[in-house]
Amino acid sequence: MTWRKVWTWHLWLGVGLVLPLVWWLSTAIVFILWPMDVVQGRHLATAEATKTEPLPPGLQLPASLVDGSRSLNIQRVAGHIVAIAHRPEGAQMWDLEQGVNMGSVIPLAWAEQAARRGFKGPFEVEAVYLFGPDGIGNKLSGVGPEALAPPGEFPGPFPSYAFHLSKGPSTHFYVNALNGEALQRRTGIWRAYDLAFRLHSLDFVWEGARRALMGVVGLGGLLAGLSGALMAWKRLRKRPA
Repeated sequence: MTWRKVWTWHLWLGVGLVLPLVWWLSTAIVFILWPMDVVQGRHLATAEATKTEPLPPGLQLPASLVDGSRSLNIQRVAGHIVAIAHRPEGAQMWDLEQGVNMGSVIPLAWAEQAARRGFKGPFEVEAVYLFGPDGIGNKLSGVGPEALAPPGEFPGPFPSYAFHLSKGPSTHFYVNALNGEALQRRTGIWRAYDLAFRLHSLDFVWEGARRALMGVVGLGGLLAGLSGALMAWKRLRKRPA
């Protein structure tokens, strides 16, 4: 009678473990479908190296740019010599060649030039957003909502331009709005990978409930393994020598 109870418990433990095992295995399969270079869009990056050119001597900085700045960077952006002044109220951009105050970000045309140079394949823009220092995105052109919440797929830095491409794997290409640096190429594959990871790790479940559930499943698996080992040991003992 005791061994029958062990068999019954083993059976029901196995039935109870089917759902979490199917859940974790089915979500884990997504992790092996694509190489990480494809998942993270690195295959869409060009191999073109950024050219560095010395700044011309004798650059003149406007006094209004220097006064009140915490720090000041001078660099080439899309072929232009730009000064970036970091102030308490935010960044201020200055085109030193033209002597023009450009505001808080580089022009969209400069950012798009850098994006096209750093992207491999068709660059067909569906929409362009500018995410400000607060992470809120405002549509500049194209089709889509007029405003977007801070993107969960992209942690920053901000401000940044986002180019939503209509072709390829639903790519969102983020470009630094201060220096034109390519930041991330977020693809639909990457978003599917992130979703599978959240499902696999039960990230959407409250932490206490998640820990309890994983503990129950772990204990159930341990008991199922022990009961199976006991039944196997009993059967082997009965086998004639």
